[in-house]
Amino acid sequence: ASIEITLRDAITLTISENDSICPGFGSGASVVATGGDGAYEYSWTANGVDMGETGSSISTSPSNSTTYCVTVNDGCESTPVTLCTQTIINPVPAPSFTSDITAGCNPSTVNFETLLLPGEIAEWTINGATFSGATVSYEFTEVGFYDVRLHITNQYGCESEITAVDYIEIVDVPYPDFFINPNPTTIFNTEVRLSPSLTGPGYTYEWTMEGGTPSTSTDESPRVIYPEGIPNDYLVTLTVTNSLGCAGSIEHYVNILSDVIIYAPNIFTPDGDQFNEGW
Repeated sequence: ASIEITLRDAITLTISENDSICPGFGSGASVVATGGDGAYEYSWTANGVDMGETGSSISTSPSNSTTYCVTVNDGCESTPVTLCTQTIINPVPAPSFTSDITAGCNPSTVNFETLLLPGEIAEWTINGATFSGATVSYEFTEVGFYDVRLHITNQYGCESEITAVDYIEIVDVPYPDFFINPNPTTIFNTEVRLSPSLTGPGYTYEWTMEGGTPSTSTDESPRVIYPEGIPNDYLVTLTVTNSLGCAGSIEHYVNILSDVIIYAPNIFTPDGDQFNEGW
């Protein structure tokens, strides 16, 4: 008698190559088996933990780098074979930036800077305009608050961005005025008070009073005395600076006028000489 014996090849596996993804993206693995009797059974593990997957491929979305292994056997006496692959989670950029100022007078140029790792690309969005590079300069020409967005992409294609809301404040320069009381005044009443139109804790004042005493002052509302008996026009200059260093100036004149003087006698001599007998 003769017996026919079929000897099957051992099981061999080909598994997909390591995958490299950014967090939140999908991944997976697949295996192709040959040899044995073809009735394959698959068993997958993720970092050594049974996944409950029994197909020749899996779909995953890991949050950390993970090693996927598959064990394949068949209905024959083939020795089960195990093969592994990896899904590598690439780093995500951590965008941050600085600027030389966060508030300024209108107009102001602000310089922005971010530190980039090798292979990273930065894209800025400032006031609706886009720029690229590690450093950016932008001139703001309108009063208001402005957001700044920084988007970074690394060499793996992973992206991240931040938006700093109302990061830049641009304020207007002061437009001061002031009042002189009294003005005009006379050569016999030469003390005047100066009062600014802009007041508040955010302002500082620099007065220059030509010919006056004092000739300069940083008071909000100084009093000034000018020479008596001399009609003249005296220049007063006010510079107002706000809390951001924005300054504005204005000039007015103090008018010192000559007064009309009438001298009337205030005595009489009733001595019978026909002069000044009554008043």
